[in-house]
Amino acid sequence: MGTDNLVTYNSPEEYVAAMREALWDANRPLAIKLALEAIKHFPEHEEVQKFDYVLNPPPARVVPTSDEERQRFLADDEWILQHRDEYKNRWVGIRNGELVAEAGSLKELIELVGDDNNKDVLITPIY
Repeated sequence: MGTDNLVTYNSPEEYVAAMREALWDANRPLAIKLALEAIKHFPEHEEVQKFDYVLNPPPARVVPTSDEERQRFLADDEWILQHRDEYKNRWVGIRNGELVAEAGSLKELIELVGDDNNKDVLITPIY
């Protein structure tokens, strides 16, 4: 199992054991190949799915944002740059470049911001 020659296994458990052995032997390329084969033969098997997802993750996606969202991010970032020293070691909630609330802990800040009002609020500690 520790070679690059792929063997067809008869059960998902055999594939899982082979992938574990390949990883134990630090043979990630073999483990990747085994995961690709295993998912073809046993696509519904939970452990095979996990190995396949970890060894062959889906490609990263770029999620487009609107101009409005980009402007909000930039405004929030600008606020942090301008007020960093004032709120050092504090938690802040910022929306559209304006301070919504500040607190000494995340829990306290979330209580101040509230569940209904936290949409589009950047919650972050200031260091």
